[in-house]
Parts: sequence; C-alpha cells; structure tokens
Amino acid sequence: MPHFYATKSLDSEILPFQSGEFEFLLCATNCLFEESSLVLVRYKNKEEFFIRILSKQKDTLKRKDALKQKDTPSCARYLYKCHKYATPTPIGIAKDALQILSVKLDSTISHNLSPNTPAQSTQSEFLLTPQQVFAFLQDSKNVENLSLEIGFGSGRHLLNLATNAQKEKSNARFLGLEIYKPAIEQALRQIKLLNLENLYISNLDVRLLLELMPQDSLSVIYLHFPVPWGKKPHRRVFSKTFLHHALRALKMGGFLHLRTDDEGYFEDSLNILKSTHTKYRVEKNASLSVVSKYEARWRRQQKDIYDVFVYKNVLSQTPAQTSGDFHFTKAQQSVFYKKAQFFAKNPQNLPKVLKKDCFLHINSIYKNKDCFIVSVSFGDFYQPQNSFVLIQNHTARYVGKDLLPTNAALNAHKLLCEILTSKEEL
Repeated sequence: MPHFYATKSLDSEILPFQSGEFEFLLCATNCLFEESSLVLVRYKNKEEFFIRILSKQKDTLKRKDALKQKDTPSCARYLYKCHKYATPTPIGIAKDALQILSVKLDSTISHNLSPNTPAQSTQSEFLLTPQQVFAFLQDSKNVENLSLEIGFGSGRHLLNLATNAQKEKSNARFLGLEIYKPAIEQALRQIKLLNLENLYISNLDVRLLLELMPQDSLSVIYLHFPVPWGKKPHRRVFSKTFLHHALRALKMGGFLHLRTDDEGYFEDSLNILKSTHTKYRVEKNASLSVVSKYEARWRRQQKDIYDVFVYKNVLSQTPAQTSGDFHFTKAQQSVFYKKAQFFAKNPQNLPKVLKKDCFLHINSIYKNKDCFIVSVSFGDFYQPQNSFVLIQNHTARYVGKDLLPTNAALNAHKLLCEILTSKEEL
C-alpha cells in the first residue's frame, strides 16, 4: 500500500488547497484516538477518498524504516496512507495524492511512492468497480450468455474459456471475481495481450453479486478450488445462502461447477446439497483441458480432486434485489449534527447493533471544527460493507466506495438513520 513517513502532521490551517486535479478539503481527528486523523481528498471533482494519518513513535516503526531514520532526532513520526475502506481505483490516484502531500509537508523521512506503472495509473475498461458491475448486469445484452468464475487465481481457466469463445465468434461473455490484486493485474495484462473483448474482471464479493444478479441470467458458475477455511467454515463461499442465490441466478439448464481438493469441503458441500431438492452429479479425479499450477502440484502429490455439478431444474421465484438507495432526507440531515456532537463527546460508547437480518457498527467518529466523519460497517455480518458519513453544515452523505443495495445493507441504513435521529442518549 502506498505510504510515506513524515516528521510533521498536517496543519488544518493549510486546508483546503488544490493541486492539479486533486482537492484536499478537510482534516478531522478521531475523537477517541487522537493519534489518528482523516484527510478528505477529491479527485477530478468527483471521486472522493480518505488519507489516514497515524502518529507513530520511533520505536514503533518497522525495522527497515527505523534503520533509514537512525540519524533523525527522536520525536513523533506520522504515517500517511489511504484508508483501506476508501482507496481509489487505480491505486496510482492514491500515490499521486500522497506525493502531493509529501511535497507540501516537506518533511518526508521515507516512502514507497515510486513512479506509477501503467497498470497503476490506467483504469482498464475490463476492470469493473462494484457499481459498474451492478450497471453491467442491468443490460440484458450483457447477461444473455454470461458465465461467472469465482476466485479465478492465475486466470488460466477463465482466459481459456474467453479465448475459445472469441475464436468461435460466440456471443458468450465472462465475468471473473478475484480479491488478490496481483492476480487481477495479471489477468488484465493477458486480456490486453490476447485482445479479448468478452471478459470482465472485478474484486466484488460474490455473495453480494449473486444477491443482486438478475434471476435466470447466468449460464455457468465456476467455483474452482475455493479457500477451504478448515477452522472457520462459516467463511466458506459455498453455503446454503450461496446455493440459494446461485440457483436463482442460473438459467434453466445452467449449472454450478464446484472443484476442490479438500475432502472436508467436498463432504460439507454434499451435505448442504442433500438437504435440498437440487439435482447434482459428482466426479472424482476428472481431467480438465486447463490445469492450474496448484492443481498440477496436488496431482503430483496424488491428492484427490472432487467435482460437483449442480444443475438448475426449477424456475426461480425470487427476483433480485435491484431497488433502494442510501440517501438521507432533509429532515434526517437537519438533526444528524446534534447526535454526532453527542457521539463525539462519548466516543467510547458508539452503537453496535446485531439483528437477525442485518448488523450495524459505528466504528469511530472524527471531528473537525465544523463537521463530523462517522465510520460505519453494516449489512450482512458475513459480507459487510464499509463506508463513511460526512455530516457538515446540517447536511449528510456517504463518502467512499459506492454501496450496493442488498437487503441487509438497506435495512442497516434505515437503522443508522433511526439512531442518528433518535433523541435518546445511547
């Protein structure tokens, strides 16, 4: 993650200021931990994100940074980096913003702000943000013959599918989901080298995606070698809820292909399937035309590979969640400021609510002389969304990555509105 260390903290008196396409708007301090602050940055007058400032004593720095600073006097150091819940895409935007701050402060001790590579500074048209995925799915042409691969890793299987479809001039399209950034960058490079026009990539959580996926829209769902989570099975992708949404999203005759080398994962998945009336087929040690490097390694170790094909044979009755918003009414906004003032005075008692259909955690609150920033996590406990609410001049809005309108997230948003408008002192 791009960052730099400096001997100076950002003086709010120099804010706001503009440099090129960046506006540095305000700085707010954590009401419970004064060592932490947030700087609100706006890029190209539209995209907003936060740079986090953390006060670090010399003895708490990483060894490699401390060694670089052995000749500097002992005093507080400040770490500047983007907040993980509001990091812009591509990452080069964050690096450029940090570089501007570094020059402005003129007290940098160490950094990793090397010049941006093409991948870090260019937004690929085939890399979709969560909101772009949501918009992509609303176009019937895009889901006419769409297949999904979850956790594509090296991308060999997915790239092979897309390459063959394009050679055959098929109208098939593919969407690959992956959370590992180097894997995403590698896949995007291959898409460019192979001149593919039918493959899109996103780091969206599949559990959120399937809830928003239009019913009867996917031809195939590939789930190859998911993380088994042996000690934390609740974190597995394959679950009763996942199966329900996957079957709703699949077209009639479509199928879900689970492939795993973990016998426990295989057995638990079968138990889930047996508790339903779903049609499925099982194979063992079948050969695919494309073998990943990990599968090749497991085969050398003579590990068994299990395949489960789950078929959709019943029409969907539950439509996708496609409506709802995260706006605040004028009446709500007019009273948020007062409740934020109360939270700022009592930051050790911020609300944490867990309900059957959703959860809401107000993680922290930051204060500026005329505004508050509220950090929130909410939605489904196993697939949370994170954002910030900026309360300023009796107005309020979410800042950060776009939120997706899942049922759990919308319910949590309503709960947040109720808490921020409540006259009760929690």
